[in-house]
Amino acid sequence: QAQMVPDSYQNVCVTGSGEKINSIFVRAYLERSQAVARQQAPVPYPGGYTEMRVSGLLRNIVKADVESLYPSIMLTNQITSSTDTLYLFLPLLSELKKRRLMAKGRSKKYDDAKNIKASSYWDGLQNSYKLLINSFYGYLGAPFYFNDYVAAGKVTEIGQEIVKQIASELETQGATVIEIDTDGVYFQMPEGSQPDTDETFIEGIGKTLPEGIRLAFDGRYAVMLSLKAKNYVLVGYDGKKIFKGSSLRSRADERFGRRFMNAAIDLLLAEDKESLADCYNEILDKIENRELGIEEIARRERVTENTFKSEARKRNAEAMKGLQVGDYAILYQREDKSLALAADYSADEDIEYYQTKLYKFAERLKAAIGDDFDRLFPKPLTGAKRKAKEDAKQQMTLFDL
Repeated sequence: QAQMVPDSYQNVCVTGSGEKINSIFVRAYLERSQAVARQQAPVPYPGGYTEMRVSGLLRNIVKADVESLYPSIMLTNQITSSTDTLYLFLPLLSELKKRRLMAKGRSKKYDDAKNIKASSYWDGLQNSYKLLINSFYGYLGAPFYFNDYVAAGKVTEIGQEIVKQIASELETQGATVIEIDTDGVYFQMPEGSQPDTDETFIEGIGKTLPEGIRLAFDGRYAVMLSLKAKNYVLVGYDGKKIFKGSSLRSRADERFGRRFMNAAIDLLLAEDKESLADCYNEILDKIENRELGIEEIARRERVTENTFKSEARKRNAEAMKGLQVGDYAILYQREDKSLALAADYSADEDIEYYQTKLYKFAERLKAAIGDDFDRLFPKPLTGAKRKAKEDAKQQMTLFDL
């Protein structure tokens, strides 16, 4: 990329793909003494199509994926920026795609020859091209000089139709569609299919698609835990787990929540639903008795301009007083509902808040647990009910004395 983009090597390493494409266009127009286009005002347009058709614990999963769906649509349907008066957009995209296929072919050739060093070099190069190629669509729908939101909308509309066509054809052939995700489909092979015939099956589905659209085999998995669209866990036949979606893992989650989710997912994958209640109640009790520790309940927050301006973030501003924009703070919620720095912790966390938070973590798994959810995960008491329980507990303690 450093050989193509008019920028220094160190800047190319940290610049986004859209900005790189923008730089290439600007250079080309200035070289030809042509005016650079003015950005178009943003307008809403449809995104990629996603749909979850089956939830829960599923086995023997295959994924089919359209190779470079949006770039292929743009080239096949000649969709380009309306302000590209030099007609550079599609020729550049076509050239990059050609170079990527060349690099990909050489990587396979050296891999077959067991030349790992050469294979890795060409594989890295083809991946570099792939990043640029896949950014051409994003460029159209972003605030760059030659953007075109109408063109971006056309691309996604055609993409939606193609991925729906793939799902329909899979079901016609007897497969069970689990999830559709923008440019790929997770499915189970038709009942009675022979082992290792999935690639041939996908090849047959691909022949029904429009010219220029290539459907490829993109992996097989022993287990899939599907919760909601774009939120699932895949387990390979080697036991390796792949997590997708913020419902399963998010950097914003407290550590106790992440630990609970990891343990609960392992139990679900092992089909041990009954142990979920023990896992849940153990953490619930630790929260009740303040045994988790500040490192488990606190979360990292970044100070932004809105921290001190937004009414909704008033509590954050109070806790982060004296910090600068860009700084980070480790915060927790106190019994009085205020936020405080972890360094000021004095066993005063809001038990009701953290127990409710644990319940919300459990709710993320509801689709996989089904009708047993309420039995396995009783909702913690809050408000007046919790106070009544605490008062009764206090009275019992006094009676014992």
